[in-house]
Amino acid sequence: MSTQLTRITRWPCHIRDRHAGKITNYGWSTSRTQLREQLAEIRERGWVLTDQELANGIRSIAAPLRDGAGRTRAALNVAVHAAETTTEKLVDEHLPRLLSAAQAINADWARLDALPMRANSTYDA
Repeated sequence: MSTQLTRITRWPCHIRDRHAGKITNYGWSTSRTQLREQLAEIRERGWVLTDQELANGIRSIAAPLRDGAGRTRAALNVAVHAAETTTEKLVDEHLPRLLSAAQAINADWARLDALPMRANSTYDA
């Protein structure tokens, strides 16, 4: 198993079409306004589901990992093969575990942020 953390992990991959002012995603496009609305809904819900938007046959759910100040620092996700796992099973069975793990990590991060920092610490607060 491998893990890769990026600033925005598992959001639908997008490429800006500079001429049309659109965001283009693997066969679908949306305006910036629609993208902002979708991101606002995702933030309010606290997690995101992608269903074969990143790659054919891959479904994924993700939740943000936040530091003690509530800033999103990373994301935690579960990816499954679409032929083996329905979206219902992903949401009903895997999402509660994902959110529980994210909540525990967030709590640990908050405890870490509450500690006095040492002068030689490499932690980026």
